[in-house]
Amino acid sequence: MRAVLQTKIPLWNIAVFAELAAWERRPELQRLCLAAQAGGRLDAALAASQLPGLSERAYANLLRSLAYLQLIDDQGQLTAFGRRCAETGEGPAWEQGVYHLLVAVNPLCGGCILDFIRANDDEKDHDFSDLERVPAWLQPSREHVHTSVFERMNFSLAAFPCPRNEAPKCRGTKLPDASLTWTVDLTTGDSRWYIEGAIGSRDIRRFRTADVPLTLSNIAGFFGLWERRWDTQRGFAAIAYDHGVGADGSEDFRRTWKYRDVEVKTDLHFDSISVDDIPVGPASDADARTWAAAIAVGRTGADDAFVTQGAWHLRWQEAAELPPLRGRAGQAPDPTAVRQIGDRPIAPRTCWLLAAAADIGAEGG
Repeated sequence: MRAVLQTKIPLWNIAVFAELAAWERRPELQRLCLAAQAGGRLDAALAASQLPGLSERAYANLLRSLAYLQLIDDQGQLTAFGRRCAETGEGPAWEQGVYHLLVAVNPLCGGCILDFIRANDDEKDHDFSDLERVPAWLQPSREHVHTSVFERMNFSLAAFPCPRNEAPKCRGTKLPDASLTWTVDLTTGDSRWYIEGAIGSRDIRRFRTADVPLTLSNIAGFFGLWERRWDTQRGFAAIAYDHGVGADGSEDFRRTWKYRDVEVKTDLHFDSISVDDIPVGPASDADARTWAAAIAVGRTGADDAFVTQGAWHLRWQEAAELPPLRGRAGQAPDPTAVRQIGDRPIAPRTCWLLAAAADIGAEGG
């Protein structure tokens, strides 16, 4: 089963003073980080083996620079940033200033920072009375690396510097909603989500994030959060007969259903959900009997041939032994008594083919 969940989510432009790093190509730093990764720690001797010809003071300054960039710690050990530099060849360029952060918000992804731009100077902007506390859903994480949805440039948001004992403040502007799409494999629990939207009124800039993987635990009951007919023990949705059997008696016991305005969890709401390949089965023995009749009758009509009593019973048994119906459909009814499936009459010719079972039996007697 695969579920595709979609909803609109708030999109914000947050202006805030921040400490931020834009990641840029630094092949010379990658060389040093790779050496440190192999040697255990980076010191002046190891740096000299990779970048020869510098003075002792230059090597000391180089090590201090790498520590400032947070690629190594005070002992010369690689940090998480240093390991990333060794892998990607990018290094962080740290700076402080006022930035506009593009942020999408939802309980599934939290405050997802999509882009940043440096604020332009506005000499007339001296009124800061509208500054508000930075919302709880926007939290800097020094270790996390974001990717701009427009420039595809990587960046890190380390902190919101502010006076001691005061909360950081910002100026927020609500933008048109973005769209969140979450695709979940309801069998394995593997899932991916992405956000897409657009900003700007004249020069519209559209964006779509990369897919973000997310693994769900206890996936067996996830579908049941919004589909109350889901039977976890039986592994199918227990439903009344829904006339899903084909005219030729074909039935795969799989359905595609759509839902609107669904609260998956208390704080997680979706405008629409589409689920395909849903296993279904009968909610009652009466439904199982109707299902078996629909399959057997459909196969009779498709064969377009007279049916003997023996052939009818065999056809019923084949239908009744299908996994969702097994043990619940009961014995084959008299074929001459089968005139409708549920509330729908069967075709006159199929009635005639079924009635032939009695006629053939009578002639044989």
